[in-house]
Amino acid sequence: MQRMLTVLVVLCTVWLGAWADPVAIVNTHTDALATADTYTDPSGDTHNFSAGTTDNLYLDSFVVGSTTYLPLQQAEQIDLRRNAVTGGRQGDWQIIWYQRSSKASGPPDTYNQRPSRSAGMEESLLGDIINRGTDNVFANDTGLANYNNIERIDYVINRLGLQAQNTAQLGFGFGIFERGGNDLVKIAAITAVDASGTPTAYGPLVSYNTSAWGGVGVNIATDVYAGYPDTDPGTAGLEREYGVTAEVGSQQMHGIFTPLTDLGIGVGDIFYGYSVFPGDVDPVANPSQDLVDYTTFPTNTAGGSSAGGLDLIAGGLVFAPEGDDPDGFVRIPEPASFLLLAAGGLGLLRRRRSRGGA
Repeated sequence: MQRMLTVLVVLCTVWLGAWADPVAIVNTHTDALATADTYTDPSGDTHNFSAGTTDNLYLDSFVVGSTTYLPLQQAEQIDLRRNAVTGGRQGDWQIIWYQRSSKASGPPDTYNQRPSRSAGMEESLLGDIINRGTDNVFANDTGLANYNNIERIDYVINRLGLQAQNTAQLGFGFGIFERGGNDLVKIAAITAVDASGTPTAYGPLVSYNTSAWGGVGVNIATDVYAGYPDTDPGTAGLEREYGVTAEVGSQQMHGIFTPLTDLGIGVGDIFYGYSVFPGDVDPVANPSQDLVDYTTFPTNTAGGSSAGGLDLIAGGLVFAPEGDDPDGFVRIPEPASFLLLAAGGLGLLRRRRSRGGA
């Protein structure tokens, strides 16, 4: 397995012990939704979602080296941490790309997209549907066609915590996927949260450069949509149905697997999930930056591959090697409170889907 040296940074410490595990293969299946979702945007263009015989593309597993990894647990919470500064993007601006099925040119144009229409970026970036995502997720550059005000993405897997019970479970970890595989990405484990699930402490910040990605053998053409949500309270009068802001040719999906050992997690350590950071966050070079306080991050992040250009695909899943015992990894409540939490949907993901071609 090809392994790439990377640098871990926490506060003022540099840790030179981490390696990237490029994903080589993804195993997927699709569904065929009975009803298409259709709307017309203000310019008159028509947009059809779930338009085809194969719609959502689901990630069942992936391969790193000779090891197959299966999803174990999905995050119970995702938060896009925004910092809307004067002169920048305001409100909960949405940027979502979808795999294109076809286009009939007009005017007006008709766009046909394979996946189901997402309710927003949070839905697009959480879960196992991998033929939709976001464009330039950390870019703040107002000169770009697609820029936003997002400074950090938090995936809280379990508010009660996760805990490796043995060295084998330190091989569990997180998969990060991107359209194109040409952008720097940074990740850190969440080591403490408050009552609302907001991170209050982190492990080392891990940086993966653009050569760390592994191509997974799936190529897609995409259309990028942008606009305000219909109920965004900070953008009264600006609500609209999203229009297409970019048509992107075929690109390969790429992935990186980050085992717990790379994130500074040891046996018995309790952690809660992970956060993804822009490429220009560096507390060593810039001591005023605090991983917990995302308002200390730059608000002029460029859209290039070394800064804010990450075209993130859905995530927020813990993966485990096929056949490994996950017993005890996901912390559960004491018996007296178990029924209350169970009603809220706590449980292992580890779905068993029938597999088919993409």
